[in-house]
Amino acid sequence: MKNFEKKPQPIDGLQSLFDAYSAFIFDQWGVLHEGANAYPKARETLAELKKRGKKIILLSNSGKFADSNLKNLNRLGFDSSWFDHVITSGEALLFSIQQKIWPFLSQPVMKVPSHRYTQEEWEKFPLAYTTDWEKACSVLLRGIDEEVPFEDYKSFLKPALENKLPLLCVNPDQYAITEGGRLFFGPGTLAGWYEEFGQVYYLGKPHPEVYDICKKILSPFSPSQTLCIGDSLDHDIAGGNQNGFPTLLLGQGILKNKILEAAEPIEKIYQLSLIAKAFPDYYSFGL
Repeated sequence: MKNFEKKPQPIDGLQSLFDAYSAFIFDQWGVLHEGANAYPKARETLAELKKRGKKIILLSNSGKFADSNLKNLNRLGFDSSWFDHVITSGEALLFSIQQKIWPFLSQPVMKVPSHRYTQEEWEKFPLAYTTDWEKACSVLLRGIDEEVPFEDYKSFLKPALENKLPLLCVNPDQYAITEGGRLFFGPGTLAGWYEEFGQVYYLGKPHPEVYDICKKILSPFSPSQTLCIGDSLDHDIAGGNQNGFPTLLLGQGILKNKILEAAEPIEKIYQLSLIAKAFPDYYSFGL
């Protein structure tokens, strides 16, 4: 097994690795944008990679579908043609349901409510839903709302624990970045609390299902020819490590404050990597 326990190689932007890899897998939030604005060099980097004929995949833990994510990226000035494929956890869930990969997601399903998802978006999944805990057979968590207190979500899910219902978390992110760059807890944090008392399944980074989809799309390129780029040790870097991809960690996202406060950024990243058990090959503050 490859020894990942090493300090990352510091680089000054992705351009130094343009010729080292044939394909690139980008995270979205914290890498390309922070919700309200694109990060410096993000658009230029994608345009240059596309010009060089590199394969580009957007891999996001978003519970939404690809078209919704592309619409948001277009709003921020990104060209849809820069991406060869957009893989979201929402898309992976639809595929999984259609292929009956998640047989435990028995119906009817209780949705964890969020204003982020319209009724039309829920109806894209071939599932029967219920609002009655006595009828629910499983729980589906796609996203949560920043303005809703964590305790309210816990209270909502207590009947699920009492009825011993399995929960599927489609977005394992423990933290999310608001427009403007502020952090708040993500669906993965709520799922982690539920897992202390009940059964939880995850779909999304760092878990293998979404990387299996990437590997099929990347052919004939191998994982070793593909660089995964993200801002999360727990998801982007861990996922790359566990699935055979080299990785680049960016410091401008969820780790920004910790890195900026550190006297030695590389040493700080290494200490955080030891805790997360996820080790990036490269580090750059931004693209």
